[in-house]
Amino acid sequence: MDIPAHVAPARPPRRIGPIVAGSLMAGFVAALVLVLGPFAGAPENVISGTMLLAFAGGWALLAVLSLPGPSNPQQWAAAPAGLMALFPFQQKHRMADRRTLKLLK
Repeated sequence: MDIPAHVAPARPPRRIGPIVAGSLMAGFVAALVLVLGPFAGAPENVISGTMLLAFAGGWALLAVLSLPGPSNPQQWAAAPAGLMALFPFQQKHRMADRRTLKLLK
């Protein structure tokens, strides 16, 4: 059986495992680098917001990298990415002051 010249052989689908592991590891490494590097010594709300944004980047990377190749794209990963990206901005407005913390003790 001859294959016509204009028909390209089908590529095997990419595996999703390395994409998931790599994307989430990228978010984790970005969080560590940012917290230990440029944001070291920053207030707690800045550090936690930076970590959430870095993890959101990892989830977004998963959503984007899984679209073109694997047979099962992980489009749902955009939801945690969006939520994690929104929380740092909400947290900025809800930071507890010293009086509130004393009341909780």
